[in-house]
Amino acid sequence: MKKLIFICTGNTCRSPLALAAWRALSQEGETPPDVQADSAGLMTTDGQPASRHSIAIAKDWQQDLSSHLSKQLTAEEARNADWLVVMSIMHAHSLREFIGVDPDKIILLGSLDQREGNDEIPDPYGGSREAYETCASHIQHAMKKLALLVAAEAKV
Repeated sequence: MKKLIFICTGNTCRSPLALAAWRALSQEGETPPDVQADSAGLMTTDGQPASRHSIAIAKDWQQDLSSHLSKQLTAEEARNADWLVVMSIMHAHSLREFIGVDPDKIILLGSLDQREGNDEIPDPYGGSREAYETCASHIQHAMKKLALLVAAEAKV
């Protein structure tokens, strides 16, 4: 079984939404069946709930984030994962420089959604429902490309 971890800062907004989007694609049979997905944060306190807007948007996708609790990414988890899907360049830098993760394992999710020409998924933390919807739109548009990329790499 291959392991993919979605990573953001606090594990309450973007990475849980990305996990919900991945699971929605999985239910449609559009992700590799041998890939286990999870989410974590780089600077979080364990046990924080997902944001209310993230929960609501995931529900629109028929995904339940109501029991999600944030968790801090450990160095061991990062090194053992096959893919680390990050929301920002800062997240990628932190994984490489402070945790020592192989750069080839890091995927900048926003780079797969070039509608805005920005490689980062905007952080909606503390923002309006519209800010979360913008974030979710970027995640959804990138997710199908991510599933294809992971499927191709999983076959190697």
